Amino acid sequence: LVEYGTLRVYLVSEEGKEVTVFRMHEGELCMISGSCMLSSFPFEVQIDAETETKLYLLPTSAVKKVMEKNIYMENFVYKMMNENLSDIIAAVQKMLFASLEQRIAEFLLDESVRRKSAEIMMTQEQIARSIGSAREAVSRILKQMVKDGSVELFRGGVRILDKKKLYKIL
Repeated sequence: LVEYGTLRVYLVSEEGKEVTVFRMHEGELCMISGSCMLSSFPFEVQIDAETETKLYLLPTSAVKKVMEKNIYMENFVYKMMNENLSDIIAAVQKMLFASLEQRIAEFLLDESVRRKSAEIMMTQEQIARSIGSAREAVSRILKQMVKDGSVELFRGGVRILDKKKLYKIL
């Protein structure tokens, strides 16, 4: 349970390739990391803190006990797991069916809204990890976006100059 901060929840392939499946923010609960509660749903994710974060780790046994005695808690847990799983499926669909340019445009627009800023303070490597791509490929697409006037690159970040052009890519 996140009190404050941002966590990145991601998958890692056997080759070490990472793909972000969702982020967690203040007040959110990650039930995928606790999937050990459900024997029929084995699932392993990695979680990193992207910003200073305070969180609470809830023991699986305690959550199970409350779920057994409280139908509202059981419903809440299943709802959270459903939302987390939906985020994972959406991330996989993007990787399979969206072009790299579309994935980058959507990522930049989403981050801009989340951060309430046109400046996304993330390196190209961090963006690549977030969308499950190689830094070189992300760099190439960002340079094309600079040429068309939709973004500006600066050390450690990207500034959105024209959201309409990014939305057209989608």
